[in-house]
Amino acid sequence: MYSVGAADYWWLRSPGLDVSSAAYVGIGGGVYSSGRTVLDAYYAVRPAFNLNLSSVLFTSAASGGKPTGTGLTAITAYTGNEYKLTLLDSNRNAFEATLSSVSNNTVTVSYSGAKTGNNEYISAIIKNGSTVKYYGRLGLASESGTATVTLPDDFNAANGDVLYIFNEQYNGDYKTDYASELIEIGYRISFDANGGTGTMSEILLPSSSYTLPKCTLTPPADYGFLGWSYTADGEVINTPTITLTENITLYAKWATQNELIASLDKAVEELNAAIASKADTEAVNAAIKELQDAIDALEEVKDNYASADTTLKTELESKIASAQTTLESAIDALSGELDNVKSELDKVKSELEAKDSELAEKDSELVAKDNELAEKDSELVAKDAALEKADADNKAAIEAAMNEADSANKTLGIIGLVIGCVSFVGMAAMAVFTFLIKKKQS
Repeated sequence: MYSVGAADYWWLRSPGLDVSSAAYVGIGGGVYSSGRTVLDAYYAVRPAFNLNLSSVLFTSAASGGKPTGTGLTAITAYTGNEYKLTLLDSNRNAFEATLSSVSNNTVTVSYSGAKTGNNEYISAIIKNGSTVKYYGRLGLASESGTATVTLPDDFNAANGDVLYIFNEQYNGDYKTDYASELIEIGYRISFDANGGTGTMSEILLPSSSYTLPKCTLTPPADYGFLGWSYTADGEVINTPTITLTENITLYAKWATQNELIASLDKAVEELNAAIASKADTEAVNAAIKELQDAIDALEEVKDNYASADTTLKTELESKIASAQTTLESAIDALSGELDNVKSELDKVKSELEAKDSELAEKDSELVAKDNELAEKDSELVAKDAALEKADADNKAAIEAAMNEADSANKTLGIIGLVIGCVSFVGMAAMAVFTFLIKKKQS
């Protein structure tokens, strides 16, 4: 071995051409598969990476393999050769997540026991088998709380798509991420042939509402599918949709031709009763579905009796035809009811439109009257303004006249004073003149 940090030779763990040699890497990086004797002390041992494959939750492209942003993003096929790992972290065993609610395609989960920090997230993936179809970080994690994820339009639980929620430490491109167990969100639905043969794929549904599926299992000989049950010997579920609160197994219920005929007659009776009692549309639709299922069940088994008992087959076909007529009549009646409802709605709509037109006309009249009143109000305002101006003019004229009279009075006073003064002066002059005359005489 040369100095630390210098180019060197490294042993590989692949054998050479004989039992005493091993392949190695040269100073220039070339691989020599012919090998060299393992007794050569100048070659160094290559570091090893010990990976527990069971801890690998999933892999992604080393760069950009985990899309940024919140919400799910589709994962495209990766053709490169650089990967990063998301590994199971045993220190996150306290993390739990359960389905909280579903609205259309939006799923809300409640979680607890999450690790928190700047790069700690609540994340989600959708897998189908071992393939990761979607990935997304839903937001920074709190120790407990809720997270919301919108399922993509192509999500199909019946075809094996599964939604998982987990708590992860996301460390960025080219760095390993650490996460809790991937927790399935939803309710697992299994199917039991219950004496029949075949299998139906298990479903994990992220919803509490589930529409019962068509049975693709093979019935026992001379039997037909009657419906689904929660137990092997339980009653048939009589609603098209069920509410889930836990994982369940649905058991196929099989029936002989006599039981199927009885089921058919019962379905016909219930449908007629629903129509006669003018039940709501949902109840009539449920009765129609029940009758259709009964017809389908008889259709499956009637051919079994072709060679053994043609009379029975004819009877079954007659029963089916009669039930089919009832079904078609019910559908026609329901369609007629819908047409009647539509007609009534159209009538109400027309009446409302007429009322609306009448109100619009009255509104126009009120607007005209309002305009007329506004015009009269303007005239009154103008008259008030004219009266106010005339009043102001009169006040000004009176004040001017009073001022003029006052001025005249003042002038008369002055004239009187002057006259008084002149009279006084005259009298004084007369007195002087008299005095002078008397003096002269004496």
